[in-house]
Amino acid sequence: MKVLLLTSLLLLSTLAQETNEEVQDFNEEENLQISHSEFVRPRKPQPASERKDLHSKSYKMEYITLFFVIIYFVYFFIGKSSNTSVVTEYAHFAHAAIFKYFKKGNRKSEVPVGIMSVSCNKFVIECYDHPLIKGACLNFNLVKRQELFNHLFSLITKQQDELIIDVVFNKGIAPPCIYGICKSKQEKKLRKQYSEISKFCKTRNGAQMKLSEKYVVFSDAFDSTGILNQPMIDFINLYEKEFNYFILSDQSTSVCDEKSLMRCSIKICNGEIISKATDLIFGLANSINKVTIKPYLLEKCKAVRAEIQEEEEKERAKKIREENAERIEKEKAMKINAMTPEERRKYEEKQRNKLVKRKQVKVRMG
Repeated sequence: MKVLLLTSLLLLSTLAQETNEEVQDFNEEENLQISHSEFVRPRKPQPASERKDLHSKSYKMEYITLFFVIIYFVYFFIGKSSNTSVVTEYAHFAHAAIFKYFKKGNRKSEVPVGIMSVSCNKFVIECYDHPLIKGACLNFNLVKRQELFNHLFSLITKQQDELIIDVVFNKGIAPPCIYGICKSKQEKKLRKQYSEISKFCKTRNGAQMKLSEKYVVFSDAFDSTGILNQPMIDFINLYEKEFNYFILSDQSTSVCDEKSLMRCSIKICNGEIISKATDLIFGLANSINKVTIKPYLLEKCKAVRAEIQEEEEKERAKKIREENAERIEKEKAMKINAMTPEERRKYEEKQRNKLVKRKQVKVRMG
């Protein structure tokens, strides 16, 4: 037994020594890891040549950015000046037609007609003083030559400058009809822009009206003379690529005061198309009172417009009633808010009594 006890004690002491040694070894390893992690190797100084390269790269980027900004602004001013020169040249081609049909063409000393700048690429020439016409204008929507990327895009897509001729007639001068011509692919867009087309008009193929099959003619009075005349047919067929659309409408929503509008849109390929288009449209406007519609169609058109006018008057009266009711309600609310609690209580009680009296059913006896 003693031998066994001694043996067991020796074994226990041996195990204790081994565990103590293992713990010491573990603690030493931990201390070494901590000391290694706390030790930071000093950073190697960066060579001067590398620092210089980094600075030069940053400066290069700044120089490149500044260069592009300067180029953009220079291009802007050159493009703006170019558009001014282009529209001045276009105005010379419109000069003859303007002073043929109008006494005043917004004239200035430096150019044949006065040109108003709406933006860097949009210009207007106003024409007035005509017995039948309230006002007319030539709207030049030029390519954005002042914007670098837009101009490059227009060169790639071959965009052209656009001329829109607007004529607004005096009240009762234009015939009571709608007449328009456009390319088939533009019909959907035009119907959105001019809602009266879908409301009033029927459609015919251009071939039925001596035009190309690419065109669509819409009207509520096809059997009218003096609108789609031979000069206009010849012009549209000659400039098939450049012609956008033409519309004559006495129900236009594009003008505020007067509903009678004539509008023609073309792409500008040369100066000749400007002189021909202005002479054609202003000539047609000058003889608008000579346009004739067959009697049965004229009566039909007048009847439809009378109905529409009646509906518009009803709608206007309804709007006025609603505005008056809204104003009365606001005044009543302001009056109630200004009352004292006692006055408000009496007012509400009075209103309840009125409501009860209205709901009471009167019964006659006998």
